[in-house]
Amino acid sequence: MNSEASGIPSTSVEFMKMSSGSDANITYRMQLASLPESVIYRVLSYLSHPELLQAQRVNKQFYRLVRRNVHLLCRPEVMEMGIGMCGCEKRARPFGRLQTSLVLKASRRRRLFVKFTRKTPSVVKYREIFKDEDYTGDRNDLSENLLSYLDQQFKEANIHGILSFSGIAITTDLYNSLCKSWVRIDNATRLVFTLCHFRLPLEYLYELLIRTHCQRLTIELSYFEQCFLDDLVLEAMSECQELILSSATPVYFSRFTDNSLHRWAVQEKLPKKILLRNIRTNFTFDGVITLINALQIRYPELFSNTVQSMTPVGCWRKTVYDWDFRLYNITGAE
Repeated sequence: MNSEASGIPSTSVEFMKMSSGSDANITYRMQLASLPESVIYRVLSYLSHPELLQAQRVNKQFYRLVRRNVHLLCRPEVMEMGIGMCGCEKRARPFGRLQTSLVLKASRRRRLFVKFTRKTPSVVKYREIFKDEDYTGDRNDLSENLLSYLDQQFKEANIHGILSFSGIAITTDLYNSLCKSWVRIDNATRLVFTLCHFRLPLEYLYELLIRTHCQRLTIELSYFEQCFLDDLVLEAMSECQELILSSATPVYFSRFTDNSLHRWAVQEKLPKKILLRNIRTNFTFDGVITLINALQIRYPELFSNTVQSMTPVGCWRKTVYDWDFRLYNITGAE
């Protein structure tokens, strides 16, 4: 960082100050660590993330100050943040050694892991951390201890891209954690839920889609216990580019109707992928035809063998739309 251009002292042990009474430069030798923490924080707030990593190595005071205010300082942008939970075995002795009932008692233990994916100009970097704890009750529910751990991880990243959950119960407590002021998920345009248990009221899911500016929603092999998608919830997606819904058990979304299809048909860009598996909706034949007609008007070459034969293969193969509506009501057809 150019300290002269920004008008703030550098992180070195001394800095130059121009005397107001004369044109001579007076060098004030001052230890930056002796300044009040409010002044040091002001200096740190101008630093980029790589510079912050260097600053926190100066001394313990800097390290504690950076860690305490990490959610207020510059953060790295990550293209994907994955949050998952699974069961793990608690062993009294290492693998390959005999386990007896006297040595090993039955215990329940789970692991919350968080994976960050960050893209640099030269390489894609990964960082994965985890936290274990014993538990009772439902393995998918996040305890207060795990929620606090997750809060700390959200303080250290600015998510631009994908936010994914795996094997976690999507509850009100988790939603409240995602809505805290320091959580930067405004640019997480793709949400992925795998093997999750949805126990979240519809209005909260609606607000979550708005907060993340979600354009791609993927829910695979999940359980809908209190949350059933409908047209109102999907209206929260600013533009539906991709919708993949897969339920672990057969489920019927009675309020997922043609209104969503009609809204998608007039979007600036049509959805590239719509896949529904083990899910029944209230789509009708007319609603599906409306969306197909919108595609035919915009891309007639996809429906004409003559046009495709005259167009280079490399051009029309890039335009791929994958729509699978599965079960819908055949009404309104002549």
